[in-house]
Amino acid sequence: MSLNQERAHDSANSLPTQVVGLLDATIEQPAAVPQTIAVHPDFQRSGIGTRLLDRAISQLRQRGVASLEAWTRDDQPALGWYASRGFIETYRYLHLYPAGDEINRVAHPTQGHHLVKAFVHAELTAGTGARGQIARQYVCRRFWRAL
Repeated sequence: MSLNQERAHDSANSLPTQVVGLLDATIEQPAAVPQTIAVHPDFQRSGIGTRLLDRAISQLRQRGVASLEAWTRDDQPALGWYASRGFIETYRYLHLYPAGDEINRVAHPTQGHHLVKAFVHAELTAGTGARGQIARQYVCRRFWRAL
């Protein structure tokens, strides 16, 4: 899908002066997935993200998309924003980013291989296990909304 952008305008001549927000979505029928929703910090909380979402929803409906599926971490402002725009949380899991010796707690390389980095998804119901042993971790949440 083409990139939606919101621009700030110079009040004297009403010409766009800079891109202050964008929304980029991938269509994976019957849903679309916003890959990026971003607003410049100086322009946040002014409705730009919502306008971008509304514009994207209109374009997606025209393309026959039935729903949006968005993923985010435990970022309270983002979680509240999605909920206030009609999204419901449908799934969550754990992202683990083991480093150094932590890698051996979650992965076991086959003979002749050495793990340098790992990015691990784990179910939240898996108990403490590796979850309690990895310093850098985030809960990833899926939000869904019908169009």
